[in-house]
Amino acid sequence: VKSETLRVFPRVEADFVVPSAEGCTPLRVQLTNPTPSSAYRYQWNLGPGRPVETTADPTEQVYENTLSPLDVLTVPVSLTVALAAHPECVASRQKTLTVYPAVRAGFTLPQLQGCHPLELTPTNTTEAYQGRAEYRWEVTGQDVQTVPAPTLTLRNPSHTASLPLSVRLTAISAHGCEGVQEQTVTVFPQPRAGFKLKGGLNMHCAPYDAELEDNAEGAGLRYTYTWGDGSQPESVQPPAPARHSFTNPSEEQRAYPIAQRVVSRDGCEAVATQMLYVFPQVTAAFALRPQAAGCSPFAPEIENGSLNADQY
Repeated sequence: VKSETLRVFPRVEADFVVPSAEGCTPLRVQLTNPTPSSAYRYQWNLGPGRPVETTADPTEQVYENTLSPLDVLTVPVSLTVALAAHPECVASRQKTLTVYPAVRAGFTLPQLQGCHPLELTPTNTTEAYQGRAEYRWEVTGQDVQTVPAPTLTLRNPSHTASLPLSVRLTAISAHGCEGVQEQTVTVFPQPRAGFKLKGGLNMHCAPYDAELEDNAEGAGLRYTYTWGDGSQPESVQPPAPARHSFTNPSEEQRAYPIAQRVVSRDGCEAVATQMLYVFPQVTAAFALRPQAAGCSPFAPEIENGSLNADQY
């Protein structure tokens, strides 16, 4: 009888856990060995250009996708396990990580400041994988728009103070990766023009000396008045009053559109208009016929030369 003793070493199995095998760059990965043991030797290959690690669990890895043009990056990672007492007993396991490219959100604006209401159409310069992305445009205090290049209207309710507003673009790639760009736009206040005729009435007999009470609101305003009677525009700065004389030599009522134009220190302007109605100027005149002197009893004929009168 012949007998031999066979020695069978423990079976070696290699496996590891990848919590997230795919994701957007930068992809953070912590590989985990589910059955670590001092009876084994480990060799981790964590991707091209990375040092080999020999601990039971490797250090956390961060994978950047810097491919140009934008493309999907795949990274093979593997674990080789050997029995420490019998290194000829070996097993390996490989898995693949997928790192999606970043979406590079970007846009330019035709201007970064202007008067209320400021209308802007941004130029979308976003770079995304295969040119596919969804967009979300946000302006402080306004509704979200989701088109690639919307027309944005930036508003400032104040008449005196500038308002900085944020224009924010969030771009989302086909893989769900997000990129954000934000710019600040300053919206200057639009002044408010306003005035009224002193005394409150806008219908007067000619000649009429008008004086205006200023109700405009704004910062560093410059004033210009046009009187609607063909005269040249007139610049009047408060506290000096705005005054103008109106006549009406015709036989009909005339309407004069008085306009106040104000321009702020930021160059924003506003106009207010009010109608002034001026009645025809009444002229009293008469003549005696045939002469202005005679013996008593004297009955001269009076010739009425008055203009624009209804009662005498």
